[in-house]
Amino acid sequence: MVIIFSSPKPRARLLKGLIVYTARKRRRLQFIHHPHPANGGPLLDWATDGRTRPKIADVIIHEIGLIDTFTMELFRPESGFKDMKEWRSALEHLNPALEKTDKFWIYRVQVRASFFKPSSTVEDGANE
Repeated sequence: MVIIFSSPKPRARLLKGLIVYTARKRRRLQFIHHPHPANGGPLLDWATDGRTRPKIADVIIHEIGLIDTFTMELFRPESGFKDMKEWRSALEHLNPALEKTDKFWIYRVQVRASFFKPSSTVEDGANE
């Protein structure tokens, strides 16, 4: 399966080798069928910038869980968005039916190569 980063800010953050927390309306099927999804085991996947588009990175995905919009603020600093209003607006732009949704599946995504770098070698500042 693939994870799509069609929004430019989170995609830029990901491609800089930084962790990105992404919100999805539905739970990823890989975690439903994963033998031990509850213990937080990561899955290897790949990312693209749109449907039928080529791979932009190999990634590692951790499922955080089903989170309400209030709690999402805890993950916002590493989402690529400057505030919750911008993040929520991006989510609704991608799927207008989300207007009434107050819970999202949150995933931690990072490029596989950056997973093995010491944190001191990764630059921050992708939220700008």
